[in-house]
Amino acid sequence: MNRNKILSLVCGLLILVICTAVPLPSLDPDTPFTAAMLRHVGLLLIAAPLLAMAIPADNGMRKPLTNLSRLTARHPSVAWLAGILTMWLWHLPVFYNLPASAGGILSCSPFLPAHGSAAILAAQAATAAVTTHAATAAATLPASFATISLPTSITAIIPWIHTPSLLLAGFIFCWPLVTPYPSLRLPALHSILYLASACVACSLAGLLITYAPQGMYRGVTIHDQQSGGLIMWVPCCFLYLSASMTLLIRWLSLKEPVNLIHS
Repeated sequence: MNRNKILSLVCGLLILVICTAVPLPSLDPDTPFTAAMLRHVGLLLIAAPLLAMAIPADNGMRKPLTNLSRLTARHPSVAWLAGILTMWLWHLPVFYNLPASAGGILSCSPFLPAHGSAAILAAQAATAAVTTHAATAAATLPASFATISLPTSITAIIPWIHTPSLLLAGFIFCWPLVTPYPSLRLPALHSILYLASACVACSLAGLLITYAPQGMYRGVTIHDQQSGGLIMWVPCCFLYLSASMTLLIRWLSLKEPVNLIHS
């Protein structure tokens, strides 16, 4: 394993630990939605790609990874949908509020306290002033849009599948670009379109969250909701566009298609 791959592995593991096991005292109690969004972006768009880039071509899972590379080379839309739909899924109000019956809103890790616990919600209710307009808008939302009822046995496992699903989705999403088998990577111009379309999808999700009425997300203030939406909107697009510009510059400088990373 060369130095670059070792660095990718160390950085990927460090971000993974930060996202799943390190509390954010200045964010978690007062802005849980923003804290969760930061962790989601860190897992799906930073930790997962770094860990994927650390995989050498000669590894113990060469056959399944080669098969995955062939699949994503032929059908990159599969990898694209895996990443985008997973990000959208966990930020739909109905899924974000899913563990409400288990005592708290979804946290990014079973090792961290659940956001929106009874104590936090009580404190927010006592201190946060909800405008009449926002309250009216929230009251008109269909009840099924905010929460769904599932058995406790199911909601109890949600925190355990939440983080792995984000990490796996991020891994699959970036795999067509960073697979260690150069012949199975997407060409540069295809990769630029791949990333640019992902930027549009995340921008749309960020816009919808930012301008959604208060009350969509249980225990989340309008300021917290807008901050979380802006994180999905701006930093996510910055990451996508930075990678796209890197590819474009390399392609133009060499006057031939190149890959996102060198072998």
